[in-house]
Amino acid sequence: MTKHSDNSNLIELSRTPYPRRWFLVLIVSFILISLAYLVVYWKLGVIAKSSHITTNDAWRMLATEYVLGQPSEVVIVGSSLSHVMKEGYFSSFNPKSLTFSGGSSLTGLEVINCHRPLPHIVLVETNILSREIEHEFIKSYCQNGEVLARGKVLLQQYHPLRMAVAATLGSNYSPDDARSNGLAEAVQLRSAAPKHYDIDEKIHKAIEVYKTIEFESVTHRNARRMRELVSQFEKEGTRVYFFQMPLPDDIRSSRYFSGTESILRKELGRTGRWLNTNLRKEELRWVDPGHLDARSAVLMVDAIETTLSMEKE
Repeated sequence: MTKHSDNSNLIELSRTPYPRRWFLVLIVSFILISLAYLVVYWKLGVIAKSSHITTNDAWRMLATEYVLGQPSEVVIVGSSLSHVMKEGYFSSFNPKSLTFSGGSSLTGLEVINCHRPLPHIVLVETNILSREIEHEFIKSYCQNGEVLARGKVLLQQYHPLRMAVAATLGSNYSPDDARSNGLAEAVQLRSAAPKHYDIDEKIHKAIEVYKTIEFESVTHRNARRMRELVSQFEKEGTRVYFFQMPLPDDIRSSRYFSGTESILRKELGRTGRWLNTNLRKEELRWVDPGHLDARSAVLMVDAIETTLSMEKE
């Protein structure tokens, strides 16, 4: 009986390592896959694009692509108002976009300031400047005025959930495909008839909200910081152009937007250059009180490209 009992114990002891072994195999496999994923980021300098989990993830994808990707001659910074102008809509140059939904141009300028060489041209949307700089976000790319090492940037962006979503729902992003698709989409949109959007009630509600926003002190402070950054960029040879995204007349003349424009022109003075796009308002359509529809976004892109070409002559 004792011998039988000893054999049973031996059998039990021989079985216990297997679950642990499989567990170790799973951990090692996950680590190896994760490292391989990071190596792809490191070597190719591209991001696996998939469904954005949060707005912050979308911000990080844009900023990480800019910092780790190939240098771009033209960069656009702004809020969601200018985010509607897809990179692929531009035909005469291939810009990088640092347009952050829920953010402003200043955060994009701070990202640019983290990275050298600077682009040749920076296009700065000036509609919204009452949002604070996202300092914690900026720390993912530079700290104490020093650019973070490539590996540190990647490790801060890495997240297992993002990796799983990218593998399940998305495929590796191809900049060439995105550009060709954007150009084809722009051709179709140019020939499309303007759509009608019933946004009168939304505009009325938005105007009431804008009356309650306290924006002056933050906008003055941000405008001064913008002037500092733009002056620095220009000293290093970058040409900075300010532009405004078109807005419905009642929204543009509201206290918030008209006040922001007044503060900016006062604080910026002769810093930078202002683009006058001369768009025909009757051709434009908005899906809500602030955002152009896709066709109108293409018209805005065309106007910017035409104005820039005239600036170069």
